[in-house]
Amino acid sequence: MLKQCIWKTMKSSIFIDKLLLGACSMAIVLGLACGAIATAIVTDPAVVLKSDNLASKAVSEKENLTATILEVKGKVNIRFAGKKKPMPAKKGMKVNENQKLVTGPKSFVKFFLSPNQVYTLDSMSMVTIGEATKHKKTGKIKTDIFVRRGRMHFEVHSAGIEHDVNIHRPGSVLSIRGTKGAVNARGKKESTLLYEGSVVVKNRKTKKQIKFGEKK
Repeated sequence: MLKQCIWKTMKSSIFIDKLLLGACSMAIVLGLACGAIATAIVTDPAVVLKSDNLASKAVSEKENLTATILEVKGKVNIRFAGKKKPMPAKKGMKVNENQKLVTGPKSFVKFFLSPNQVYTLDSMSMVTIGEATKHKKTGKIKTDIFVRRGRMHFEVHSAGIEHDVNIHRPGSVLSIRGTKGAVNARGKKESTLLYEGSVVVKNRKTKKQIKFGEKK
């Protein structure tokens, strides 16, 4: 009787071990299958290619614009991103994105951004050329210029072309669609003077439209 009980117990134990072994095997198989599917999805060339195509399409829809120096007087340098040594600015030179224009005492530089933007940087001033692009389908112009210090005059002629021009100063941003004026950023003092048209001046707290003849 004792032997029969022991034998039944052993058979039950063997049966349970088989069930556990089968469950573990199934879990491993399912895990490998899921991993293979996930890997296939992530590394599927079609998926990766589609993602790359979307990014490339967004970039390809825009044409990069380059600033061209029209006139130089006195000491004016171009500072390149990642390079310590500046280069003297000369008429006809190109200024690309993230490059700086710096003027010395009694100096100025005038530069042009296609198709109809002209900027003049006064003495003891510095600007950085940010994004300057043209949308290939709509023709919309997008420009960001950062006035680090000093004074800069601007002329943006709309001529039937949509513009999104932003002049950034340490404490505010001017949104321009087509007008003429000047911005000043010397220390904590910032001012804007318009020769025609209007602009929108924004800072962290306020947003105000300035019209021709007004000074802010």
